[in-house]
Amino acid sequence: MGNFSPLAFCAEVQVDLGQVDGDVEYTFHFNNPTKLRIEVLAVSTSCGCQDIGLKSGDVIEPRSSKPFMFRVNAVAAGPVEGTANVEYRFENGKKATHLFRLKATLPELIQTRPARLELEYGQLRVVEVLFLTEGLKEQFLSINSLFDLVNLEQVGATDSSLVFSVKAVDNSDRIRKDAREVIDMHFTPGSKPQRFSIPCQIMIGNSISKKEENE
Repeated sequence: MGNFSPLAFCAEVQVDLGQVDGDVEYTFHFNNPTKLRIEVLAVSTSCGCQDIGLKSGDVIEPRSSKPFMFRVNAVAAGPVEGTANVEYRFENGKKATHLFRLKATLPELIQTRPARLELEYGQLRVVEVLFLTEGLKEQFLSINSLFDLVNLEQVGATDSSLVFSVKAVDNSDRIRKDAREVIDMHFTPGSKPQRFSIPCQIMIGNSISKKEENE
């Protein structure tokens, strides 16, 4: 368990879980070895995808410990990191702050070919999604683009992959050069969701020319 002394004015507690196949979560212990009562004033996380079982108003009695869960709801493969900042006050009025940092690595379950797409307005490309975990392909339900920069349509399949056509949409207000699209894949309930990014360099020159012609 992660332990720390609240006597320091500012300290950081870091836990690295290494590679995990399940949830990225850890139970920290807020230890109070002093004779003073501690009250939590504020708790903030670095992302809305994180949950922490500690809140403003929580109290740690003298010479006691309060366990709390810190969870990072990550769905992308690779390094994962979440931080939570906790501000608290001793009953004598002294304040202190601690930063909790939780790290882990999620295994890669999905790959795409190609890893990067370069698209112009109206241009069509094909991307193959490879499932690296047995049985995951059979649990696939749907796919969509998070930022609506591309349209996707399934056009084929193999034993271990699905093939999609990708087309840049005519939306020059949102498309930027080197835009990074996020493709969400949805699976049957009970399977771990997966999110992966396809960097899309969108060349919007054709789209601008088309609009100027229409004007």
